[in-house]
Order: sequence, then structure tokens, then C-alpha cells
Amino acid sequence: MVDNVNTKTSKKPIYKVEFQNTFQNIEYLIQKGKGYSIFNASNDIFEAFSKELKKATKNEYKAIKVSNFSSDDEIEKGTPIIIHQDLDEIKLLEKADELVNKLIYPAWHKGCSIFFISKIDKSYYNVREIQSSLIHTDYKRVLSLLSIEQMNNLLDMVNVVITSPELINA
Repeated sequence: MVDNVNTKTSKKPIYKVEFQNTFQNIEYLIQKGKGYSIFNASNDIFEAFSKELKKATKNEYKAIKVSNFSSDDEIEKGTPIIIHQDLDEIKLLEKADELVNKLIYPAWHKGCSIFFISKIDKSYYNVREIQSSLIHTDYKRVLSLLSIEQMNNLLDMVNVVITSPELINA
């Protein structure tokens, strides 16, 4: 019998996110069509970010959850967009092409700042080599992986990347 094992369940720590300097130059970022990419973010981070953006800027913005996104959603030129990527890895693969080609690229082309808040770790978006044999067996997966890779590259070029919500208050 082992008696020195702590049987208490550990809970994931809860962080109070204050976005101390995050919105300091937000008007300039929006004017330049730039935004933030935040990874490992909970729904609470998305809600807090949305609330703080509303307080910090006079611009209207559009908030979109990827799970609810429809290609019928209108994107107005220059309107900042908060994208809450709330899907798990498998569901994201299923929706990757639509997300990238109907939302992210059109928003970028229209000069919209993109604030990408994802519950998934940044490392998932760094697509590893795509096996060439997949093109014969799972073509849709290849297209999805390529879409994720393109999205990641674009967001890395135009956004400030925050790989973990804990770094916001650092």
C-alpha cells in the first residue's frame, strides 16, 4: 500500500488576465490591419479580450466563433475581427478550408485586423511535413493541412503572437 500519494485532484490554474499593455497602441494596430494571435486560450480569455477591445477602441468589431462560422457571414472592409477558434484539432481540420478561404484571407484582403484566439496550442498550427502518399489516400486532409499552414504563415506575418495567456500579464 502506498500512503504518500496525494489523491487530491489538481485543477488547472485560473489566470486573471488584465491585458496590461496589450491595448496600449491598439488604434495603430487596427489602422495598419494588424492584430494578435493568442494560443492556449480559454473561452474566458476570448470574452475578456472582446470586452477589453470594446473599451480600448472606438472601432466596431465582429466576433466570430469558428464552431458557428458560416461562409454567408459578411466581412466589411476594415472592420476588426475577433476569431475564437474553439474547435478541437479534428474538427478544425474539417473546417480548415472554409475558415481560411472564406474568413481569414478575405478579411486580410479587406484590411481587417484579425485577432485570432485559439484554444489549441501554437505547435499544432506548425504543420509538419505532409506525407506525399496522403495525396492518394486522403486528399481532403492534405488540403486541410495546407490551409492550416497558410493561415499560420499569414497570421505570423501580420499579428503579434502570444503563445500562452500567461504571457499577457508578463
